[in-house]
Amino acid sequence: MEQISPPLAGIRLLKLMCPSLFDFSLYNNGEGWKKLAQGQYGIVYECQTKLARPQSVAIKQMSLPQSISDRCVLHDIFTEITCLEEFRLEPCVTDLFDYGVDRTSYYIVMKRYSGSLREWRLRQKPNMMENLSLYLSIYKEVLKAFKIIQSHNVTHYDIKCDNILIDFKNSNDGLAPTGSNHNQLGLHETAFDSKQISQDDFTITVGDFGTCHMYFSDKDEFLVSDRGTPNIKSPEMIELELNKRTDHDKHDRRKRVGTSRLSDVWSLGCLFYELLTGEMLFDADEYAWFFVRLTKTQLDLFEEGRLDKINNNVYLIDFLKYILVRDPRLRPTIDNVLKRFEHVYALLVATSSGHARFNRL
Repeated sequence: MEQISPPLAGIRLLKLMCPSLFDFSLYNNGEGWKKLAQGQYGIVYECQTKLARPQSVAIKQMSLPQSISDRCVLHDIFTEITCLEEFRLEPCVTDLFDYGVDRTSYYIVMKRYSGSLREWRLRQKPNMMENLSLYLSIYKEVLKAFKIIQSHNVTHYDIKCDNILIDFKNSNDGLAPTGSNHNQLGLHETAFDSKQISQDDFTITVGDFGTCHMYFSDKDEFLVSDRGTPNIKSPEMIELELNKRTDHDKHDRRKRVGTSRLSDVWSLGCLFYELLTGEMLFDADEYAWFFVRLTKTQLDLFEEGRLDKINNNVYLIDFLKYILVRDPRLRPTIDNVLKRFEHVYALLVATSSGHARFNRL
């Protein structure tokens, strides 16, 4: 294991293969765990520990394959853990405490945050303008986080409000459970605190790197496997299978096939709309129509009524159109997006009536 390169890779692999190296009893042996969220391949729980600190953690549990036909998740878990360890000194990425395996599941033990950005957003007042400056401040922090993430040669591939965590400074309690019932998000009900929190009292953290791609250089950046939530996939991602076919009449051997960090830029545009409205910009339930809308340049990218929900604000629409460019070769980089947004932010915050404070979860 010591000979495996890069350094520490062998130790990670060993911990993910040997149950004796993971002390499951530290996390109350699964007793009293509270379900926080559920994804396609795993469930996230909150549990109390037997440690002095932290007393509470979030644990992501993913089942071991039970047969040869089951999906093998070892590669994705190994990549996620490698990525989280890469960002140990970056507060914009989920804190990793521990990981391991037992005879039934893999486990990733992380810091317990106050909640997801989606959960918080759905609890806000429906009038976007009342909280506009706050939403813009949050989005600015998201862009800064992804600038750091991309500087480490990592593409996330699943950027949505569910995977952005919001935490409140000087708060050690996080979410306070009030019962065992679950709401429509698969999260336990929480108590509201009437204390007002200013814009300077929250932090934004990126979570769920289960579909991320790490690369060493531009040569191995391009990914040719399908990843992420359908609603936020970039046009090049949903066209991936089609572009890989050499017998297709539109195949261009000079064009590099695959997705890159620019796919995350597209998803950041989708997240911007989701943060402002609480809704997804694109509906992927009718996948055939979703595919056509995203890939046919002669069609309007936005469905009728979508822009009404952001008050047809010319600055917001212009920024969305700046990011959501179908051709990745013409799409702006994260650096250019951040520069453009700082200008939009200055314009809108100066005129917004939403210098509001907001309630903590």
